[in-house]
Amino acid sequence: MRIGEAFAASGVSAKMLRYYEDIGLIRPAFRDGHGYRSYDTDDVNRLLFIHLGRECGLSVGQIRDLLSLWNKDNLASEISRLAVQNMAELDVRIDRMKMLRQAVEDLVSGCERERRPHSPAVP
Repeated sequence: MRIGEAFAASGVSAKMLRYYEDIGLIRPAFRDGHGYRSYDTDDVNRLLFIHLGRECGLSVGQIRDLLSLWNKDNLASEISRLAVQNMAELDVRIDRMKMLRQAVEDLVSGCERERRPHSPAVP
């Protein structure tokens, strides 16, 4: 698929797609006879993963580390250890986001009762 189709399938803008290519998060696109970039399903899946990771607040470095787990020829036990470590970090982020959501929910609830809290109460 061409860059526009990859953009539509992944939600990553053409500019960001080229950037991710430049910094090595995705492999350089195959160029057809006319010089158009062509992407396959694996490229789009990586882009979706990158896009989701960025939306969830992961740094480019963290995403690079996670993507590298798919490319490693190392022992499965090493990959598993690194993946578990990353999952633990994601769990911490999820817990923090839940706390933030609860504080915003409390604000909305207080506004509905016309008793808005003076400051956010984070559990």
